[in-house]
Amino acid sequence: MKKIEIDFFKKYLIHNSHIDTNYFIQNETEFSALIQMSDIIFCHYQDFPFSSSILTKAMAHGKPVIVNQGYLMEKIINQYQWKMALPGKADIIAAAIEKFTASGDRIPNSAYTSFLQDHSLEKFESCLIQACKNLQ
Repeated sequence: MKKIEIDFFKKYLIHNSHIDTNYFIQNETEFSALIQMSDIIFCHYQDFPFSSSILTKAMAHGKPVIVNQGYLMEKIINQYQWKMALPGKADIIAAAIEKFTASGDRIPNSAYTSFLQDHSLEKFESCLIQACKNLQ
């Protein structure tokens, strides 16, 4: 029954959504392109252990993100004031996406700049040097 429903929505939403439940992303370039073309990203932990890497990639592209409440990803988006953490209920998530896209809200430049600074090569190298000094 769910397959029939999914197929219905795939056809119904073809002009504004991409739904593919069996697609495997081939490489990093394709992964980045898919994130770049998205208006908003929903990341969740259930049955997907690499959600945090998607969150990081989405934030690096300056994309708004919705995550489940109560996990590490919520702490990260709160740290950078980066959109929202919601209960993992489809109706709540769908309503938030609709409200967000209708509002025209964007990620504040200060949040994006802060994220980029914390994840810069200079910051990484500095932390690596400090870690090496601590191991002496």
